[in-house]
Amino acid sequence: MLVVINHKYAILIEDKTYTQDHTNQLARYRVAVEKRGYQHQLPIYYKIGNQSNYDTVVAAGYKPFLRKDMLAILQEGYKRNITDSIFNDYYQHLLSTEEAYNKYKTAPLHEWKGLAWQGFYSELQNAGILGEWDYVSNPQGGFYGFWWHWKNEGDCQLYLQLEQEKLCVKIEVADKEKRAYLRTNWCQKVLEKSKDFQLHVKKPSRFGNGRCMTVAVLENYIITNKDGILDLTSTIDVLKRAEKLLDALTVVRTNQ
Repeated sequence: MLVVINHKYAILIEDKTYTQDHTNQLARYRVAVEKRGYQHQLPIYYKIGNQSNYDTVVAAGYKPFLRKDMLAILQEGYKRNITDSIFNDYYQHLLSTEEAYNKYKTAPLHEWKGLAWQGFYSELQNAGILGEWDYVSNPQGGFYGFWWHWKNEGDCQLYLQLEQEKLCVKIEVADKEKRAYLRTNWCQKVLEKSKDFQLHVKKPSRFGNGRCMTVAVLENYIITNKDGILDLTSTIDVLKRAEKLLDALTVVRTNQ
């Protein structure tokens, strides 16, 4: 959407409900508007869904305007008893979305749905777990994944990945001929070294043979309290220990 004020100021509104920016489209929109003679631009990226980060949005010169921002405005109207059905339906829709997004704070783990996993992963980012998250599609139905702490090990890259309730140690290997050896070798190293960090990882039930492979698994890494609700501090401690495990493996290899 393009709004022009006084034939001078151009407000670009890119409405990304549940999708994300792609193929440099945001920058292209700004160039197109500039060619129409509008040098003064206020680009806005409106998003009522969620995404892992807004780095490309900000880099393109757009200001993210998110669900929480719109809710803050709509709540003022709700307090003033606005009765318009479209207004109230939209407000309730955003409110229910926000509540589902924050459900990881108050609901037992088995009740978490997609939005709650998004909220949990975003909370990890806020707490200093420097990763990215997104939906991962697969024949088994897919999951929300979170990956971080990449380590370049020459023949492969080692990294951590959350697959909702499961923490995986993974390797990425470009050379098909080396995959079987590296997969077995790193599995053994991770299993042995994990004991030093009180991480009860195990060999995956089956090995894959693709570019990215799981070499070790820690199930139930999420710590909960007596009521089954997330203990964020203790859970982050587990993830930090997993980071230290990868750091230690890197040091061991470097010193060999």
